Amino acid sequence: MTPSVRNLFATPILGAFLMYAFLFGGSSALAHNVVENYTPEPGSTVTESPVDISITSNDLYLDLAGDGQGFGIVVRDSQGLYYGDGCHTVEERTLSSSVELGEAGTYEIVYQFVSADGHSLSESYTFEFAPAASHQPAMGYETPAECGVAREQATEDSSPE
Repeated sequence: MTPSVRNLFATPILGAFLMYAFLFGGSSALAHNVVENYTPEPGSTVTESPVDISITSNDLYLDLAGDGQGFGIVVRDSQGLYYGDGCHTVEERTLSSSVELGEAGTYEIVYQFVSADGHSLSESYTFEFAPAASHQPAMGYETPAECGVAREQATEDSSPE
């Protein structure tokens, strides 16, 4: 080793930085997935219900068991009522669901997925719902649905006043 190279590695901070850059610098497998496409797009206006929702990222999702347990899509309106059946699908880079919406207004989509690096990521965004006059609003609930679990129908006595 020449004296200048020996001095370079004698500096612990610089040596640690170079080792880190060499080991981790170019590996995309160690980075969180980044969402590349939203359907519906944030801030957009939707006129049809059910609305097809999809979150597509730049890398495969990590679903080791193949059952989507670390994943989810929840839709709620501006009054805090939840819509949908709680079911979703995970296929390679896309998390998706289809949800019947209630009244016209602002809706929030909250989603969670597991990145290729094993970290869970949860984010949200809003869109507007402006249906035709013939739209029959779906019922909203105070709690999110669980896929495969039937909800009780509201009665007149349990309806919000």
